[in-house]
Amino acid sequence: MDLLQTSFRLLARVRRARAFHPVGASYAGSLELTGDGPLPPGTHRCAVRLSQGVGVLAGWPDLLGVGTRVETADGPVDVLATTTVGSRGWRRLVLRPVRRWHRATLSTLMPWEGPDGTRAQVVLTVDDPRLVSPRPGEPAEHLPVRITWQVATPHRVLQAGLLTLEEVAPDRVDLDPVLHSPPGWTVVPRWLARVRETAYVGSREGRGVSPAGRVLRAVR
Repeated sequence: MDLLQTSFRLLARVRRARAFHPVGASYAGSLELTGDGPLPPGTHRCAVRLSQGVGVLAGWPDLLGVGTRVETADGPVDVLATTTVGSRGWRRLVLRPVRRWHRATLSTLMPWEGPDGTRAQVVLTVDDPRLVSPRPGEPAEHLPVRITWQVATPHRVLQAGLLTLEEVAPDRVDLDPVLHSPPGWTVVPRWLARVRETAYVGSREGRGVSPAGRVLRAVR
């Protein structure tokens, strides 16, 4: 674990950016959510970061990411979703590079597990023909942009909603889905969550950022 943490700390220092999805753009928005599940229903303010996994040139496929911090009465919940083959069954677990945001499907890959053993993933769908490239900054040219949001088990949808990107925002939020999960729910499998958390810690340390997302020192 120490080696993994050190590796991601060094990678973040070399890149002078996040070890994960370093190319991104941030937005402020809201999430309207209905249904009974891990997150409270209603309308929540959100900080959203769209990102590219590699940052390739337009026209080339890339792994795209949508990171969301949902502000709830019980504290923040962080969700990181990456483009996948599809929105159902095993398709949620297979990564897929895409050429544009339009028609992209994204999944959290690692599910939340509730107190009763229920497992659920967040699945996002982008359906906006104006978004013709993988650039994270492209939605800023077409605000508001809406993204379909679902919290689903392998067999049914627990919660449905709409994530709306409303305005461009400073890139100040450092998301951590293991540290900020819904109350009573945990990211599973736990061994992989521990590995993932170690990598996040290393990435934050490399950029001089605390677990809460506060900058501790400038990265030079």
